[in-house]
This record gives sequence, structure tokens and C-alpha cells, in this order.
Amino acid sequence: MEPPTLSHPERLWVLLLLPLLWWLLQPLRPRVVLLTAHLRQWLLAQERLRRRPIRRHWPRLLLLLLAFTAGVLAMAGPTAAGRTGAPRLLVLLDGSASMAAARPGGSPFDQALARLRRELLQLPASVEVQLLLGGRAPQQWRGRDTILAAQLPVPAGTLPWSLRGWRRRWPTRTPRCGR
Repeated sequence: MEPPTLSHPERLWVLLLLPLLWWLLQPLRPRVVLLTAHLRQWLLAQERLRRRPIRRHWPRLLLLLLAFTAGVLAMAGPTAAGRTGAPRLLVLLDGSASMAAARPGGSPFDQALARLRRELLQLPASVEVQLLLGGRAPQQWRGRDTILAAQLPVPAGTLPWSLRGWRRRWPTRTPRCGR
């Protein structure tokens, strides 16, 4: 397995802002205390306020720096190496009479054939392709170039049985469930 790569490694320079971010997140230093005649009163007032000394919040700082680093790495666009696809492809194409129906955009068979040819052109040559054309007389072709060059037969426009005879077998009204 190959390690991921970065599509924009030049954006990693933004990581140089980490020290600046660390410096900006530091708490403010207390002001210098000047010794005056009122120091005792000032200390008593501080004690009454019960203020704690300034602390650093290391977990919060670390979490913020990690989030910034993750954002910069995401901005650099990590991409995983592609995997190899399947070595074989089996295409089943319907060759029944319903696929020969004429429509304004062409028959469904012609549309399926055009889509098949478009997709086959995008396949790598290493993929073994097999086409099975179903219908009245099933046929088979092997190989991408063979399928692209083949003149596939148009589906037959007739059915092996009569639709009128088939209709006579069915009742005129469809029985309803529950009655």
C-alpha cells in the first residue's frame, strides 16, 4: 500500500505560523508591581478579591495547535493512491423486443449501445470485457476493441407469441385483494 500524497504541498508553509499562534495564545504577563507606601493595602485588596495567578491552559493550547495543524494538512489536499479495479467486466445488454421501441430520443437499445461505447472507451486496455446480448437469440462478444467495432444486431420487433392471444387468457377485470 502506497502512502498518501499531497496535491498542494506548497501550502504547508502555513505551518510556519505555529510559533506565532503559540505566542499570541500566551496569557498576558502581570504588570510590574512597584513598591509604594500603599503596598500593604494593595496586597489586602488582592487577597479580598481572591484572584488566582494567571495559569496556562496547556490542554486547550495543545488542542488548538493540533486543530490548526490538521486544518493546514487538509488544505494541502492529501490524496490516497488509487486502487486497481476489477480485471474483468461482464456487460449484459437486453436485446428483447421492448428495447426496439421507437422513441423521440432514439430507441432504448440505441441509447444503451451509445452509453456502452462511451464507457468502454474510458476503460483501461487491461480490463477483460465480455458482452452478452440477451433476447430471442443470445449472442456473445469478447474484448473491448471487438465490442467497439462490432455491429450489434437490432433487437427483433416481434415476440414469439401473440399479444392478442395472451390478452385473451387474462380476465377483463383484475381481481381486487380482500374481496
